[in-house]
Amino acid sequence: MPTTPPHPVPGGEYDRDGFLHSFPVENPHHFQIRTRLGAVLVPRMRRRHGDRALVLGDCGVYGRPADRHAPPLAPDILVSLTAGDLYTPGTPAIEDRLSYKLWQEPVPDFVLEIVSKSSGKRDIVEKPARYEAMGIPECWIFDPLRYEIEDGLQGHLLLGDRYRLAHPRSPRPDEVPLPRGAVGYWSEALGLHLYVDGRELVLHDPETGPLKDLAAETANREAAEERASRESVRADQETARADREAARVAALEAELRTLRQRSEGA
Repeated sequence: MPTTPPHPVPGGEYDRDGFLHSFPVENPHHFQIRTRLGAVLVPRMRRRHGDRALVLGDCGVYGRPADRHAPPLAPDILVSLTAGDLYTPGTPAIEDRLSYKLWQEPVPDFVLEIVSKSSGKRDIVEKPARYEAMGIPECWIFDPLRYEIEDGLQGHLLLGDRYRLAHPRSPRPDEVPLPRGAVGYWSEALGLHLYVDGRELVLHDPETGPLKDLAAETANREAAEERASRESVRADQETARADREAARVAALEAELRTLRQRSEGA
């Protein structure tokens, strides 16, 4: 197959078969959102699914070889729960997995598109239709500046072979609640609630609340470990104090018994 792509994207990167695998950055805010979401999703997916989970950003996705001749499709975030192991026997060489080709990779479980001023209609109409044809279970559209979506977030969930719009879903009574006024949606693929806060998309764990990036999670874990250490020291001190008091009482009782015995003997 020739390496010259039929729909070249300025600044894009192509694999040796001419499939686009990396888009140029569209705008700084777009890039920041994608980077932040990727930073919280990668550790989350690895904790839940191990090395089999794969999180990609702006990677070219192709449903069939002929799609090389169609306008490129690259979700801002792609999540597969099973495509992450690059070294399973029988998988293609890494250099042939730069783009995401459905004839050699499992169908992704989740894709997210971030709307920009220039891509709004395509993100809302054309891309979901193509993801639906690929059989991707969840397609989410985040519109931080509300170009096309009034409340900023729209979900498409595959039922049979057709997408249906996702409806808001609040956490259960035993789950961490969303902030007051937040409209939450549930992603089965991620196991997370999604909601919009200003111009940010928040990923909300039902057990712990909003996901933090690795640095924030590390700081929180270290703070929690420090609190636990202080509590442990305090508990040890209380135990030692109680032991000393018990020993003092036992000594007093022994002394009283001795005095009583002497008194009785006299």
